[in-house]
Amino acid sequence: MTVLEQLLLGAVYVLLVVVGLQRTDIRETRRLLRQAHADRAAYAEERRQRTEQETAWITDQAARLKHMTDDLRHIRETHTP
Repeated sequence: MTVLEQLLLGAVYVLLVVVGLQRTDIRETRRLLRQAHADRAAYAEERRQRTEQETAWITDQAARLKHMTDDLRHIRETHTP
């Protein structure tokens, strides 16, 4: 094998390694993008559930406050001379 053939074979090997690394990088990038998308979706679902719970708590507190206000109004009306 001549020096020129060895250099060409080496260049082909380097190209194959570079292309292989790029493909690995592309696969890894795609995997990371899929993971990021899944993480965002999970966060959005968690936030939606948290918002739903907070809304239910606020609604419950408003109902309790209205009930207490009604009770106080009733007490004032029945016990005011």
